[in-house]
Amino acid sequence: MSTDTTLTGLVLRRWDQGESDRRLSVLTRERGRVLITAKGARKGGSRLASVSEPLALATFQVSEGKRSGFITQAQTLPGFRGLRQDYERLAVALAHVELVASIAQLGDADEDVFAATIHALKAIENHELPVVVGVWAQLQLMNLEGILPGWTTCALDETELNEDPAWVSPMAGGYVSPGHSSEFPDRLTAPAGVLIGLSRTAELAEPPPKLKLAGACMQVLHPFWLHHVGRDLPACVAMLQGLTL
Repeated sequence: MSTDTTLTGLVLRRWDQGESDRRLSVLTRERGRVLITAKGARKGGSRLASVSEPLALATFQVSEGKRSGFITQAQTLPGFRGLRQDYERLAVALAHVELVASIAQLGDADEDVFAATIHALKAIENHELPVVVGVWAQLQLMNLEGILPGWTTCALDETELNEDPAWVSPMAGGYVSPGHSSEFPDRLTAPAGVLIGLSRTAELAEPPPKLKLAGACMQVLHPFWLHHVGRDLPACVAMLQGLTL
């Protein structure tokens, strides 16, 4: 970042730093994911308190210090107030931005990921069934990341799904036929209806009105994300624990 840079960004994560500061991971339209400091954000009445919370959307004026950038000014943009008025919507949204934070590279601008993230959060805020949007949004993110599994065709021999329940494997990259399932120690079973639902939902440009077994779809997606990012995803776990399957 150069001195006095203006960035439009979404706060993905925050950490306490020092006595009163916050360190932010922000997905920006202009520079991809950046790490910046909101000085004094934890002090009572700080003008940076609201824009340093996860899911805050704002325009940030950023100056570069000796070690990192810090916010000099910030202007809140119309965001996602409705997400914080409903526990399920908030849980799904926080899980989604946790995944975005896990894959977005520092300093690597990706307008598609930025636009998709904003679109997903708006849909989670407004859709009748936020978990359905969460499934769709995670599939879209997998597609942008180039890791979308094959849900109904075996990754090894192109056999079509024809059993219920069926085997899937993150190591294999999706569905594996019974003849190959023993080759993958991370294999797990999933209802055929869930895999068909994931396959069809992945093809949609917008979230569907409904999705059968949406909670079970989320459960199947989780080990694939763990395999890809290689670390714990606490917000995703918290969201899954709150689902009614």
